[in-house]
Amino acid sequence: MGENENQNDTSDIERRNVRQRYRKWLGISSAAGLITVLILAVTAILEAQYSHNLSSGNFTAVMFATWYARSWNVVCYPIYCTFGMLFGKSLQQMWREDSAIILHQGKLSKGLIYKIMPVTVFQGISYCCFFYAMKMVSVTDYATIFCVNIALIYILSVSWLREPVIFIRIIAIVMAISGVLLYAVSYERNRSGFIGILLSLVSAVTSAIFRVYLKIILPKASFGQSALVLTLVSMTMMLSGWLFVLLFSVIGFEKLNWDFIPWNTLNVASAFGFAFTAFTFLGTAISYPLFVANSLIIAIPGNAIVDVAIRNVTFDDRKILGSVLITGSFLILVIPESKAIDISKRIVAICLRPILKWNKKNAAAGSKTQVYNMVISSSSNYFYIDSTYNSGLPDTSL
Repeated sequence: MGENENQNDTSDIERRNVRQRYRKWLGISSAAGLITVLILAVTAILEAQYSHNLSSGNFTAVMFATWYARSWNVVCYPIYCTFGMLFGKSLQQMWREDSAIILHQGKLSKGLIYKIMPVTVFQGISYCCFFYAMKMVSVTDYATIFCVNIALIYILSVSWLREPVIFIRIIAIVMAISGVLLYAVSYERNRSGFIGILLSLVSAVTSAIFRVYLKIILPKASFGQSALVLTLVSMTMMLSGWLFVLLFSVIGFEKLNWDFIPWNTLNVASAFGFAFTAFTFLGTAISYPLFVANSLIIAIPGNAIVDVAIRNVTFDDRKILGSVLITGSFLILVIPESKAIDISKRIVAICLRPILKWNKKNAAAGSKTQVYNMVISSSSNYFYIDSTYNSGLPDTSL
């Protein structure tokens, strides 16, 4: 009897120690996440503001700026390898572990073509549209429209990654579309601003495409594998992007004058862009992806403060309402899937409860012996409500 009591006491102490270690880890992870969010938000604001300074003058070599700024990320994997060697890993070991995810049908060359090239193309288009949009709209406008990126990622994930259709996320997508339309309407008399909004939207769309494509080809990439992919994408941009820089300069679409390139502004914008990318990877590795995503939301009011205080930008009612809708959409879409499903169940149950009560009443009045087991389901088959007001998700997937 005494031995059993001692064993119970020991197991209780072990469980208590595990809970304490988990709480300590959770606190450290949350603190690291909050610090990362603040750093990401600041770097995102500074990158956007310096990029706006770069684009607002006579500098028109946007393709050159895209090629130059994206080439900075080539140092990501060498930096990772440097720290890896400090912790006792060899270069051969790290390359063997990390390069496996790049291979396609056992060949690195095919992996570069099928995995790296598409990401490079869509990332280059996204960043190029970013610089062009900076010449036509305010930084706050771009940052707000770019937050539609997460709604687009969800739409593509439903189609490509077979993620479930969730009612509350459908509402978020409608909110995001409404916000973009309000922004577009606010520029109805300003053709340049309207084009800037379209370019901002193209930047968000192409960014969503390459992020979802990365999730398809690299479903469970480690931190080292992610750094390697980032370096290879940057290297591909460096080796191939100069052809487009030369082409745009030869046909006169962009003017590239080395004497008038604002190198200081370009270098600062590129450095903050590199820092944002690096801290995004680091934040995802040491904390929660949700924290990293929220940095984009914090960047919107930060850019708005800079735009109003320094650039004297004004925002009309339609832009403010559009910002609220897009921000609300973003916050809904970053809700974890399990909680989003639970909220959707409750919303649908509340909305359909009067209909179900009315149908039950009619069924009871028509026949005492009639068995009533009506199920109302959505066309997507991802959420339903039955006659007992329980709602849920079927086990089948798309």
